[in-house]
Amino acid sequence: MATPGKLYVVGFGGKDYLVRAFTQRGAAKGLIRSLTDTALDNTRPASQDDILELAGNGVRPIDVTASEPDESSAGGEQE
Repeated sequence: MATPGKLYVVGFGGKDYLVRAFTQRGAAKGLIRSLTDTALDNTRPASQDDILELAGNGVRPIDVTASEPDESSAGGEQE
């Protein structure tokens, strides 16, 4: 039995992803949801060693503080 849906190529972050979905919009939203879930599972506070290593490799921080409400005041996140 064939899997329902179509295959879409979704470009995000300079990479192409092959996504199965019913619609183009569903493919884009599903990819972001999948990436978000993976990122949440692998997110932790940065240590001094992390900062030095990543900065030494030319990685620059991405500042999202302007677009994200402070979740700590809502009791949703601990620091």
